Amino acid sequence: MTYRKPPLLLLPLLLVLPLLAQADARIYGRAHVSLDYVDADADASWHRPAPGGPSFDFQGFVDAANGVLAESGYVGLPGPEWINTAIGDVMFGTLPWDSLAPEVQAGILQALDDSLTPGAPFRGWGLDMSGRGSKLGVRGSEDLGGGLQAVYQVEIEIAMANVNDDVVDGDPDQFLMGNTYAGLRGDWGLLLMGRHDMPVKIYTEGLDLFADTLADNSYTPGFLDVRADNAVLYLSPTLWGIQLSGALVPAGGATPLGVVDDRANGIADGWSVAARYARGPFQASIGYQRLSRPLWRWQDGLYDLSHGVLAGDETLWRAGLGLLDWHGLDLTAVYESRSQVLGQPDNGGSTLWQVQGGYRFGATRLKAMYGQALTGDCVDPEALGFRFGCASGVVAGTFGDALGVFGETGDRSTWALGLEHNFSVRSQIYALYVALDDERPDADWSGLSLGMRHWF
Repeated sequence: MTYRKPPLLLLPLLLVLPLLAQADARIYGRAHVSLDYVDADADASWHRPAPGGPSFDFQGFVDAANGVLAESGYVGLPGPEWINTAIGDVMFGTLPWDSLAPEVQAGILQALDDSLTPGAPFRGWGLDMSGRGSKLGVRGSEDLGGGLQAVYQVEIEIAMANVNDDVVDGDPDQFLMGNTYAGLRGDWGLLLMGRHDMPVKIYTEGLDLFADTLADNSYTPGFLDVRADNAVLYLSPTLWGIQLSGALVPAGGATPLGVVDDRANGIADGWSVAARYARGPFQASIGYQRLSRPLWRWQDGLYDLSHGVLAGDETLWRAGLGLLDWHGLDLTAVYESRSQVLGQPDNGGSTLWQVQGGYRFGATRLKAMYGQALTGDCVDPEALGFRFGCASGVVAGTFGDALGVFGETGDRSTWALGLEHNFSVRSQIYALYVALDDERPDADWSGLSLGMRHWF
């Protein structure tokens, strides 16, 4: 018998029904599913679309290492800001590694080894091996008079295949909220409050010809697309093809890593601005985004400890160019420069770029992409744990070898080929092949995807 969880499965319906009473409400959505074959090497971790990648239990290591130090009689010294653990004194150099007895060093290294789970290769088939962007939503507006409108949208993202390791329970365990907001529209522009994409994402998402597939550019080069849960967004009117946008994120103590920091209390701990020029098939955009230090600092100091440095502000620049549907031709390019990824130090930055092209003949389009991710020593975009290749980390030389894949960095290149066919303006099938080549050994992945989409 299949066990289902009615409250969770009924959530989309419960949210939508009250809005259907509004005469101008419109239901919309997309059903998207794909059959994927993925070939992932054991140490592939860069946006790996398959199970079995390497993992590190950082909290487990800290607890075990502190236990080893406590048994040796070390109780801890005052350390840098927000670091109050014994192993923190070792990492920041307050307690020199060479001053520890050999058996204490061995115990800490054993704790490190016990907390690291090596990767395993995965080669096989599955449905939707990464997100596909299926969604159900309702949106509408009300005329308030004087050229002013109230607008709203409630959107739910729905996984259409298993994502939770239980293939028979009927629960995808992944009902997420999409862009969901209330706001006002007038001649002066559009003001929204709620959950929404940040401006740097808004102006470049239409440039990804492989969006919401296995070759999506957030999985391949790894562009950072932020949808802020607590956002105030403004979009200006379009004048001479130019539109401006800006967003603030008053986080209310929340952080991107899911912990509370009461210092994240400003009206703009995160913010973004962007501009786009669009005329006919041509468009160009540039945007800037900052996620400030309070969004990356944990109250218990573990984040600062894990990266060997006090967290800082993450910043991002992104530029995009596109020539879309010009006599059947599509050409796009996106460039992103990201510094202090997840608040990491200055050599925790990355440079990403990608070019894409497509050509339509009748109802069919052939498309291709190529991109690169050039990463600094400290980059850990998936928050796996330590990056002991980081030059500023006191224990880089000591622990690097023990951590193996976590102590290494490497540049990545990625490419894809795809073919899609539209049966109508609402129904599409496609096939694509994508590969990611990592400079690190045994860290590549590739995949074949056969999918279908229907918009309604």
